[in-house]
Amino acid sequence: MHVHVHVHAHAHVHVVVAGVRAQLETQSAREPGYFLVGSCFTAADVLLVHCCDWAAGIDADKGPAACWFSKYADDVVFQDYLGRMRARPAYLRAKQIQEDSPALA
Repeated sequence: MHVHVHVHAHAHVHVVVAGVRAQLETQSAREPGYFLVGSCFTAADVLLVHCCDWAAGIDADKGPAACWFSKYADDVVFQDYLGRMRARPAYLRAKQIQEDSPALA
């Protein structure tokens, strides 16, 4: 049963990430400087970048998860979005706080 749950969860994550990628592509076609939902930065952007940072932090691009996380490593739309979100001043401040606080690292 454990293997079945893992396979099902893995397949579900792949579908979700593909849907997020499709949403980013739709948004990028509408306007430069796009966000995940609409033309403004929202909590959805915070959550998506947090999840991507978390996945990178646990090396989700290795092992069984590699087929969904690494698939987007060279994706221009996805990486452009992540780069812009990670360049936001609040993100940079939060990363600095995290680096300066051993308990948060």
